[in-house]
Formats: sequence, structure tokens, C-alpha cells
Amino acid sequence: MILLNNVTSVLKIVTAGSQAIDVTADWMDDLSGTITPGTLNTQISSATTTTVVVSPAGSASRNVKTLTIRNTDASASDLITVERYDGTTTCTMWQFTLPAGYSWSMIGESPPVVTDAGGGQLVNPLAGRFLKRTMLTATSSSTFTTGPNTNSCYVRQVGGGGAGGGNPATTGSIGAGGGAGAYAEYTQAVTPNTGYSYQCGTGGTGSSVAAGGNGASTTSTIGTVLVTSPAGSGGAVGVLAVGGGLGGAGGTVSTQGSSIGALLSSGANGQNGTWSSTIADACSGAGASSPFGGGGPGITEATNSAGNSAAALGYGGGGGGSATSAATARAGGAGAQGCIVVEEYS
Repeated sequence: MILLNNVTSVLKIVTAGSQAIDVTADWMDDLSGTITPGTLNTQISSATTTTVVVSPAGSASRNVKTLTIRNTDASASDLITVERYDGTTTCTMWQFTLPAGYSWSMIGESPPVVTDAGGGQLVNPLAGRFLKRTMLTATSSSTFTTGPNTNSCYVRQVGGGGAGGGNPATTGSIGAGGGAGAYAEYTQAVTPNTGYSYQCGTGGTGSSVAAGGNGASTTSTIGTVLVTSPAGSGGAVGVLAVGGGLGGAGGTVSTQGSSIGALLSSGANGQNGTWSSTIADACSGAGASSPFGGGGPGITEATNSAGNSAAALGYGGGGGGSATSAATARAGGAGAQGCIVVEEYS
């Protein structure tokens, strides 16, 4: 409730920008016990000072019951100042930054409230609130654009996983598992409505009679510093009667991102193939798991009679090595591509 009790008292709104601002005000005038309602709608679209409640006539007392200010701009915030002028002195009652789509309302004697673009009432401060989460998976150079109210981002990412090793056309040869991509997480300050570059690494491709293909690194510059998560390596090709060689190495720890205190971790190594005294006991190496999911499991020769090597199950995981129950060349399972998860905060 705001009281204007003389013919020079007014309520003003000062807008700092040129955003489209809608203002509605409702009041009751009391003139010697006679109550008269009033209302005024005002639209502002420039940096200016605007009277949104005029002074009462004569000796009436004007009781402002509701005042609502909404920023109808599509993307930009505006600094709003609410002032009361009594004919001599101007006093600031409230000052706040109103994001795009948000409304500020004073109703009766209740404290002012802020509602977001979806109509939800904000009970926490505008700064530091969780806004949204986005999964990025583009494997070509791409742009992530922050929201209109985003001031910082928490980012988690993993490089592409290596493929499992294949095997030659020799019964009893088994491939090793692919390594997982390296992991990173960090927080950086960002600017609202701004594009930031990123690229998720591809997963390695499996080939018969060859080691699994390496994955590709994931990179992001969501802020001012480039952060890289190197890829996992492919598992070794199968060798008869001596296992499948070494599992692919996990992505190495990158120094890119250390300057902002990023958490940097190498990827897990893929498993070696295992060999016993008989072909039936041989098992290919499992692909390494990543923080976003499992690697491709190892398989025995009996379970691979149809030639189905196990691809990685989660982003950044390594593919499982191949195995064969016949003199048939098989390809190792594919590594999974990397990904980036971005959480936006006000």
C-alpha cells in the first residue's frame, strides 16, 4: 500500500533502458468518506522517468492498492526504480533489475513479489538460482547460447571413447576393450544471451583385423577459458591364444582448464582380453566406463557366433573387444561419443 495525500504527490517509475515495460496501478480515493476507485495503465519503452500514479484531486487521499511492473522484452533486463514525490522531495522506494518476461507486483499490504516468465513466484534471490540444464551432443563445431538471465554455468563433459579391438579370421583370437574419454567439470561466469563454442568428440570406430579406432576430444569454451577432455584410445587387435593384447588407454588429463580450478580426470583404461586353456573360456576385453555410462561388455566366443561385438553403453565409454567362434574376422564394438552437460544459474 502506498499513500498519496496531497495534490502534488505522485508515484514515478525510472527505467534505465529502452525495454518495453508495462505498468498497471489501482487505487482508492477517500474524500471525506466517499470512496472512489481509479486505475491507470502505462507503457514505457525508453530510458526515462514516467509518472504512473498521478496526484489526487483537492483534499482527497489516494491509497495505491496494487502496482505491477512487467518487462515484456524478449531477452534484455532493465533496471527499474520506483519513486514517490511529495511536491518537494523525491524518495526511492524500491530499485531492482527486472529480467525479460518477469513481473514485480505490490498488492495491498503484502511485501512485493517477483514472478518469472512462466508465472512462478520467486522465493529465492534472483542471483544464484538454478535455471535449466542442457545436454550438448553435437560432434561438429557448434554454439551454446546462454539464457537471458544466466550469469554463470556449471559444465560437465567427457571425451569420446575408444573402440574395442577387432580380431583376425582365426578361431580363438579376441580383442581388447577401448578406453574411456577423460572427464572435466568447471564453473565459469558468462554473459546472458551470448553464444559460446563447443564440440563433442566422436567415438572410435571398430575394425576387423585391427585395433579399435581412437575417439576424439571434447572441447568447450563456455566462459573465457578453453577446457579439453581428451579421448580414449582403441583396444588392441586380437592375437591367437595369448589374449587380446592391452586394453585401450583412457583419455589423459589435460592442463586446459586448470587455470579456473576445473576438476580434471583421466578416463579409465579398457580391459585386456582374457585367455584360458580352451577357446571356450576366452573372453574379449570390456570397454571402460565413463561418468556418464558403461563401456561395452566383454564377450565370449560362444556369445559372438553372430558376430555382435558390444558397443559402449554410455557417453564417453569404450567399446568392447571382439571375439569369434569361427575363422571369421570381427570388428570391435564402437566407442561412444562424448557429451557436455551445462547447468545455467542466474
